[in-house]
Amino acid sequence: MRGRIFAAFGAVMNAAVLLGTMWGGALEEPLGAPRVFLLAGAMVALAAGYTLLTGGIPAPKAREA
Repeated sequence: MRGRIFAAFGAVMNAAVLLGTMWGGALEEPLGAPRVFLLAGAMVALAAGYTLLTGGIPAPKAREA
């Protein structure tokens, strides 16, 4: 499970960058650049807090021989 999570990490991060860039560009005019940066920081903090509260990335389980 852990190996699959790390294998998909790059794709998920690239998608997050793409979505963040598009949403940042769309929201910059109505909200202003400082609010967009604060909103982006709050979303990252929420994602990190959620991961922390749910136990983080699952640890590998020992295989029985």
